Order: sequence, then structure tokens, then C-alpha cells
Amino acid sequence: MAVLLFITATCTFAQTQNKATAITGKVISFEESLALEGVSVKVKGTNKNSGTQADGTFSISVSPDDKVLLFSIAGYQTQELNLTSQNDYEVVLKKSNSYDGLLLQKDVSKLQQVNR
Repeated sequence: MAVLLFITATCTFAQTQNKATAITGKVISFEESLALEGVSVKVKGTNKNSGTQADGTFSISVSPDDKVLLFSIAGYQTQELNLTSQNDYEVVLKKSNSYDGLLLQKDVSKLQQVNR
């Protein structure tokens, strides 16, 4: 009887430790403080991913082993978020200077081709 009780307690503890948790939040831009739609939300080192809605909100399921979320979208710097005991976050993304320069360079070359 004592062995059966120990096995049951061990299984219950293991199930509790591996339970997934929903992490939610909102992603906004640093410069305009506007919600960002279409931001990729990934659990670092896994294939778990999600994305932000039109209002910038996201939800992603994580396990206790998951420690970092990655947020990325073209034109902004990728942001890493270390997960803590909280379940709701506000993430702020800054514009990327390198992307803006690349976009400008492409537009200028198109203008030069049109003018020739």
C-alpha cells in the first residue's frame, strides 16, 4: 500500500511540474507607443511560437523549462524577455536603424533607375 501511495504522489508531482502556463501580454512601439500587429513571439530554443493581434496582444503556452521569449518584426530590434513568475507582460520594441537604412537605399536605387 505504501509503494502505491508513493508512486501516485510521484506521478502527481511530475504532472504539476510539467504543466503548461499561458503567458499573455501586449507589444508596443517605443517611439509611438502604438500597438504592434504581426510581431513574432517565440520560445527561445523551441519550435513554440505565436504572434500579436491587431491590438498588440499575444498569448503563448510555456512549460516550466521555458525561460526566454523572443519578439521580432521587420523594422524593429529583436527583443528577448526573461520569464519570471508573472504571467502578463508589456514588451516595448525599438525601431532598427539598419532596416531603415536598407529600405532607404532600395528606394533611392529604384528612383535612379526610373530617372535614366
